Amino acid sequence: MSEQTNDAAPDSGASRRAVLRLGAIAVPAVVTMKPAYAAVTSVMACQIPITNWVDSTGTIKAANSNGAFPPPSRAYKGEEILRNQRPNIKMTNNQTLTQQAFNAHVEYIKKLQRGTAGFTCWASIAGRRAGI
Repeated sequence: MSEQTNDAAPDSGASRRAVLRLGAIAVPAVVTMKPAYAAVTSVMACQIPITNWVDSTGTIKAANSNGAFPPPSRAYKGEEILRNQRPNIKMTNNQTLTQQAFNAHVEYIKKLQRGTAGFTCWASIAGRRAGI
C-alpha cells in the first residue's frame, strides 16, 4: 500500500503544505504594508472640488465679483495641493489659473467644514503636513 498523502500530487512542483506556508508568511507583510500604502495613495488621489467664486481670503463671492477668482475647471487632487503648497514652488498644474487664483482656492480649502465636499481629503492632507 502506498504512503502517498493528499498534500501533493505525484508530479506537482510544490506541495499544498508548502504553498500554505508561503501564504502564511506573506499575509502579515501585506497586512502591515497595505494600510500605509493606502493612506499615501488616498491622499494623492483624493479630490477637492471648488464650485464657487472666491476672493483672496477664501471667502465665497458672487460670480464675476470684483477681486473674485473663478472656480477651477476641475477638482484639485491631493497631490496638487501638497506639491503646490511647498515654499517657493510655483503652481505647475495644467489648469489655466494664476498663482493668485490658486492661493485663493487654497484659502477656501483651508476653511472647509465637516460635511463639505473635499473636507476628508483636506483633513488627510493637513494631517500629513502636520506629521499626524
